[in-house]
Amino acid sequence: MAIGIGEMFGIYCPENFDYPYMTGSISEFWRRWHISLGRWFKDYIYIPLGGSRVNSKKRLYLNLLIVWSLTGLWHGAKWQFVFWGLGYFVMIAFEKTTGWPKKFKRKFSKVLYRCFTLAFINFQWVIFRSNSLKKGFEYIKNMFTASNRVADIRAVYLLNNYAVIIFCSVLLCFPIIPFINTKLANSKLCDVWEIGLGLVISVLFVCAVAFAVVTSSNPFAYANF
Repeated sequence: MAIGIGEMFGIYCPENFDYPYMTGSISEFWRRWHISLGRWFKDYIYIPLGGSRVNSKKRLYLNLLIVWSLTGLWHGAKWQFVFWGLGYFVMIAFEKTTGWPKKFKRKFSKVLYRCFTLAFINFQWVIFRSNSLKKGFEYIKNMFTASNRVADIRAVYLLNNYAVIIFCSVLLCFPIIPFINTKLANSKLCDVWEIGLGLVISVLFVCAVAFAVVTSSNPFAYANF
């Protein structure tokens, strides 16, 4: 939205998300996710502290700890956000120390670590979206407890009513559109593809506005910012 509206006024805004779930590591995920926020913390906090060009690992870890603690607090003054930020600090510090997954030579090891990365990120989102740190841990516990329901009432409701939208959202987490753009770049179907894509986007925009108008609930992720 920011990019599109900006271009309407002749202002260029850089991409803020670059298919983040195509990541192979935690560090790469944060180079793809919320790029403008990561760049701000890098330019105004991390680099002034010395960044990675420090004389000791202790200072490196301290710099990372400060940055990720502040990143958590940026999202809200609650313990779940602090824990969320510290979780990424631990994993990024771990990757910098071990050199994982860059040191992996076998494809199987890289795929396994990618699966771990995506699982870690999603557990982090549970903590992030919980009302409290305790609630987050309870929810994760229930995910692994056979005596509890796999999904809560809201999850079942969303799956029943928005299955198609959820499926399309998951599908478009993959760089399918850029891949097609590259393949059709110099072909005769390029113009047809661009017109068709424009029409689809226009229809989706109208649908999005319609949903926004009729929806009575409008939860704001950064209410405690």
